[in-house]
This record gives sequence, C-alpha cells and structure tokens, in this order.
Amino acid sequence: AQTVEKLVQCLRWRGQFRVERLGPELFAREMRTQKGFLHRFPDAAGRPVLVAVARRHSVLDRRLQESCRMCAWMLESALDR
Repeated sequence: AQTVEKLVQCLRWRGQFRVERLGPELFAREMRTQKGFLHRFPDAAGRPVLVAVARRHSVLDRRLQESCRMCAWMLESALDR
C-alpha cells in the first residue's frame, strides 16, 4: 500500500511540476553557471552519471525554482539515456 501511495504522489508531483514540458530555456541562467551536468560516460554498472559542482552553488546567487527545474530536467535526461 505504501508503494502505491508513493507512486501516486510521484505521478501527481510530475503533473503539477509539468516535468514533460521542462527544457533548458526555462532555466538558462542556471545552465550558464554549469553547476551540474550529465557526464558523457556511464558508471561501471552502465548507469548515467550526474555531476554537481559544489563550488558553483551559491545560496545568495540563485533562483530556487529555476534550480529545481534544472535538477528535474537533468534527472529526466539521465533516465532517457
């Protein structure tokens, strides 16, 4: 029952966040900072690798909504590989 509930919550969130409509044009400023990227090579198990560069993250110089959109888009991109 808990698994079904979590899946329903996830699907509801995806619908509200409109994950399928995300693209780099919605968070261009965040993309320019190169805070994170999808590595071109997979890990040893063949899974995609997302790299976050900690020194490029500044709490004072960011837009939280853009950062969230970028993270969701990067995760989706990784899953598509």
